[in-house]
Amino acid sequence: MSKTKTPPICSMGRDDGVETAIDFVLTHPDMSDWSKRTVRDALVHDPVLLLNELAIITQVLQSHAMAAIRAGLAGDQGCG
Repeated sequence: MSKTKTPPICSMGRDDGVETAIDFVLTHPDMSDWSKRTVRDALVHDPVLLLNELAIITQVLQSHAMAAIRAGLAGDQGCG
C-alpha cells in the first residue's frame, strides 16, 4: 500500500487542541513506547489513509482485547 507523505500535523497551523493532545501522548511518562512511536509515525501519512487504517486496526485490537479479557475472566490464560 502506498503511503503519501504529508507534513506533520503540528506544522499545519492547527490550534484546536490537536497539538496539545499529540504532545500529551509523546511526552507522558506512562504512555508506552509503541504508542509514542505509532503516533509519531502516523503524523507523516496521508490523513485519509490513516483514518481508514485506524478504523480497521481499532476493530481488530478491540476484538482481541475483549476476547483476552473474557478468557481471563473465565480462567483461560492461553490468550497470549
